[in-house]
Amino acid sequence: TNGSDLTRITNQGPLSNDRRHQFKVSGIYQTPFNLSIGATAYYRSGTPVTRYGYSDIYGRYEFFLTKRGGEGRTPASYEADLHLGYPIQAGPVTINVLLDIFNLLNAQRPVLLDQRYGFEEADNSSPTPVNPGYLKPVLRTPPTSARLGVRLSF
Repeated sequence: TNGSDLTRITNQGPLSNDRRHQFKVSGIYQTPFNLSIGATAYYRSGTPVTRYGYSDIYGRYEFFLTKRGGEGRTPASYEADLHLGYPIQAGPVTINVLLDIFNLLNAQRPVLLDQRYGFEEADNSSPTPVNPGYLKPVLRTPPTSARLGVRLSF
């Protein structure tokens, strides 16, 4: 319920990790000169955003002040990663030099929004959010990063 009107059921609607659309593709290509090029990309639609109300008795956010997803959805997220690998033959040993680039597009899209409407139960009935961070990003996709590696095969 919303905490004040126990006859008003608000825990209906899409669950907190509901994504209506997801698409992922990955592939690898081996060039004629043995360089392997791999790529992975995905697109995910946003998750539902719900106004959470605080419960003084339980000491946590227990109340759905709106129906689940009643505040819209988080932005869609997308990302692409790149992998390069090149084998070098050194006698009986193969040295594979690897380069991985993560979040090639450097999107840094919001993944999680602050859905806490206030900080105490009295805030739940406020006409405006008491929490100044309400609906602001708490977590974003990480920035572009790279990893260099060496793999020995024998």
